[in-house]
Amino acid sequence: MTAVRLPKGLAMAALMLLMVMTFLDILLRSVLNAPIEASTELSRILLMFVVFAAMPEVTLSGTHVAVDLLGPALDRIGFARFEGLILIGSAVLMCWPDHKILTLAMRSKSYGDMTEFLHIPSYLPALCVFAFMVMTTGCFALAGLWLLLTGHSFGFERREAKEW
Repeated sequence: MTAVRLPKGLAMAALMLLMVMTFLDILLRSVLNAPIEASTELSRILLMFVVFAAMPEVTLSGTHVAVDLLGPALDRIGFARFEGLILIGSAVLMCWPDHKILTLAMRSKSYGDMTEFLHIPSYLPALCVFAFMVMTTGCFALAGLWLLLTGHSFGFERREAKEW
């Protein structure tokens, strides 16, 4: 879906920026004894983008890590529809962390919290996490409804475990 490509692109850009910044920080620290002062702060923010911006796409594509011990047995009795109910239930449960993240972001805004080195208002990264979490909640609901109505997922199928 096109709607999840932008967050996925943000996650990829954040990962690339994180790798470049880490390389430069190590190089400057080792060669010139002059590390990037805000590298820890930037690492936290960029890692947040890597994790949370990728969640909507991972949810829709079904590429998350899953342990499917009962899959073959449940597939014989129509597990796809039951899995749709599980996804919708997950969307309902995701509303609680969504609400808590928004509450914490607004509390941080009311306190005027800022990051240590760059003085970024700390509610801004929290609002980004909130936006990505709401998108993920919507993807859970959409994937569950689609699975319930059609019996098929968004193009991903169960794969057999690979032996290492």
